[in-house]
Amino acid sequence: MLHSVRNLQGFSIAAEDGEIGKIDDILFDDEKWTIRYLVVDTGSWLSGRKVLISPISFLRADWPNGVMHVRLTQQQVRDSPGIDTDQPVSRQQEAALHQYYDYAPYWHGPHLWGYTILAPIVESRTYDDHVVNDAEQARQRGIEHDSHLRSAKDVMGHHIQATDDAFGQVGNFLFDDHDWSIRFIVIDTAHWLPGKDVLISPQRIDHVSWAEKSVYVNATRKEVESSQEYDSLNPPAREREQALYRHS
Repeated sequence: MLHSVRNLQGFSIAAEDGEIGKIDDILFDDEKWTIRYLVVDTGSWLSGRKVLISPISFLRADWPNGVMHVRLTQQQVRDSPGIDTDQPVSRQQEAALHQYYDYAPYWHGPHLWGYTILAPIVESRTYDDHVVNDAEQARQRGIEHDSHLRSAKDVMGHHIQATDDAFGQVGNFLFDDHDWSIRFIVIDTAHWLPGKDVLISPQRIDHVSWAEKSVYVNATRKEVESSQEYDSLNPPAREREQALYRHS
């Protein structure tokens, strides 16, 4: 099912023995367009420290009440490696975090999550021995590579550059709660097409210029404007979503 990244902000994160904090931001990678971490503000519990929680740790979600349950304890989170979430997260920091939580690294392997097949959050996960061994080797190799993590809060507001014109801005992201992949980017065209938001697939993105705060799209302005209109109260159903993803 599709969910809005904006709606995730403010969700509570519940550990096995108590609340950890609330979601402040989302980090996604701009190569495979997948949410990799939730940035959780721990508030007074850990003196305002922010921590990263991976979807690998998710147990179940209470969407109506805004609570994400994770298979972690407060002590595990308290002892996790410190990361300055206001600065770009390096691959070295990710490797340390994955080693601490015994996560298989997503940046190596054949699947969207590397050597892990990310199951729906209501199910448990198991790894066989050869997957764990391969993951450990990949973890060591991955330390040398740069991270492609981006802040969703930062990218929202980036300008849209079509092949023939600049217009609109990134307004939101829609992700699939099965594998946490970003399925659509919501483009806010309010200043050009009053009241209209449209959906495009990440497959249409040529590149993102972080210095220019712009998203370059392999489509003309007319093609983008004629894309499927986004209604936040009626997101695309599964059948319609698949068709949109292929053609948007």
